[in-house]
Amino acid sequence: MRGASEDAIRSALHEITEGKLDQTTEEYLVGMLKEETPNNAEEAHELIGAFIIDAGLAADDAESVVGGRICAAVIHTLQPLKQQQLQQLQQVQQQQLQLLQDEQQQQRCLQHLGDDQQQQQEQQQQQMSSSSTPSKLLGKFQAEPTAAAAETEAEPPKAAETRAPVRLQDLLRKRTEGDFSDPYLGIQQNAAMVNYNAPVIDGDSAAAEAAKQQQLQQQRRQQQREKQLRLLQEWEKNKPPIPPPQKRHGDKQLKRSGINPEAEGIIVDSFSISVAGRQLLVDTSLKLMKGRRYGLIGR
Repeated sequence: MRGASEDAIRSALHEITEGKLDQTTEEYLVGMLKEETPNNAEEAHELIGAFIIDAGLAADDAESVVGGRICAAVIHTLQPLKQQQLQQLQQVQQQQLQLLQDEQQQQRCLQHLGDDQQQQQEQQQQQMSSSSTPSKLLGKFQAEPTAAAAETEAEPPKAAETRAPVRLQDLLRKRTEGDFSDPYLGIQQNAAMVNYNAPVIDGDSAAAEAAKQQQLQQQRRQQQREKQLRLLQEWEKNKPPIPPPQKRHGDKQLKRSGINPEAEGIIVDSFSISVAGRQLLVDTSLKLMKGRRYGLIGR
């Protein structure tokens, strides 16, 4: 429908302007007239008057608005299209309203139907409960035994069975019996059977010995850490101080020290350097050339 209205506006405008408008201007005017839909010649002139005058179809604004045939003809062509669009819009709205009313009516019918089904189910349940009450009472009276029958059917109580005490070590031994292998952790069967964190039970020599060995190992590790810390502190306290740097200026001082003043570099044998406890160079031959700058980048 939208394409038909555009085609109608385009054909009417082309017929009125006698094809004197170029295609781009004509497409632009068709789009404006379709979107705005003017109601009179003045509104049409506000939209397309300047284009009509530029194209030479009207001499001035008065001819384009009042006595001109262009805008009036456009309005005369657009009025039926506008009325047709309004009628189509009203029809669509009426159809949508009718569909909405039909849906509401259908929902009300379904709701009434559901209420009726629920009432029928409740009535059936009440009837079933009322019919099953006498049978329940009859079955209750039939099921109750007499006192004499109860005495004859009673059985003598069984003697209580005596149970031997359970030992934790026996349970662990039963649980760990059979093949045992742990390829991921490398735990052997004998080592896995001992839980160092478990409480030591009186009389269990294996668990007590394992706990004692574990405690001794922890004490040895702690003693080694303390010893290493003391040695490090003593070394920090007694280490020799770093000699201060010395500067030599002039060729005479270099001559006295036995160095050629015309040398272009310095070679240092067995050069070592460490930063933050990490050895960067160890016993390396270092060559420093004149005119270059050296430094450490990174760590």
